[in-house]
Amino acid sequence: LLYQLSKLYLSRGLIEKALDLAKKEVAGNPHLQHGYILLGDIYSKKAEYNEAINNYSRAMALDGKSTEAIKGLAWIKLYQNHVENALDLYTQALKTDPNDPIIRRQLGYVYKALGQSSLALESFRVYLELDPDAKDRAEIKRLVEQLK
Repeated sequence: LLYQLSKLYLSRGLIEKALDLAKKEVAGNPHLQHGYILLGDIYSKKAEYNEAINNYSRAMALDGKSTEAIKGLAWIKLYQNHVENALDLYTQALKTDPNDPIIRRQLGYVYKALGQSSLALESFRVYLELDPDAKDRAEIKRLVEQLK
């Protein structure tokens, strides 16, 4: 219940309430990765990236195939311009969940940052196939045109 309430508060932008409940979730269930992922998401929203990394890493220590933890950590690495690290993490997540559109989109951004246009184009193409109603569809199509 704490986990669900925390996610609800986070989705509504009530960060401090979400953080309080997520901490209680982790205290009550320290051997489950979900609370740590949630803390990582909250700290990412707060731009407290070291705390986010610590929590995503804890989640990954509990479940090395947790795509949500891997994606959270990879996003931070890409944001911090550690593009090679982001590539490694997104590639790892892709092995577990090849049909996750977010992984495909983010790989497009990674490949674009690495100057690998053909791989970026392919990643964006697959992203749009997997999520035909994507909210950022127009933006991605513009990127695709720029990369051609």
